[in-house]
Amino acid sequence: GKFLYKTGDAGDHSREEQISSDGTVKGKYSYIDPNGEVREVRYTAGVGGFKPEGDISVDKKTAAEAARIAEMAPKAPEVPVVPAPVRTVNPWALPAGSIWYNRPLLVNRPWLRWW
Repeated sequence: GKFLYKTGDAGDHSREEQISSDGTVKGKYSYIDPNGEVREVRYTAGVGGFKPEGDISVDKKTAAEAARIAEMAPKAPEVPVVPAPVRTVNPWALPAGSIWYNRPLLVNRPWLRWW
């Protein structure tokens, strides 16, 4: 089915909807916002939920005012990026002066020889 209306009032509201056989609704609506801008939203609604597109963000005047106010807000100081220390020593390597350096694992460890 299809549904349409236009109010003809000062707000110039309008709406159009169409329902498909699977129950999905596609439509659009429009109005004039308090700043005098025409806002139009197109949408689909069905199993996947309500999905609007088009003019769905904040109006231009409000967005510009928010950006102006954000510029006046105090900014956090820049913090220099300090790289993490890099470990260059192999924790499994034994120092050259060690008594175990280059020796077989089982030398002087008879308790490890269980076979």
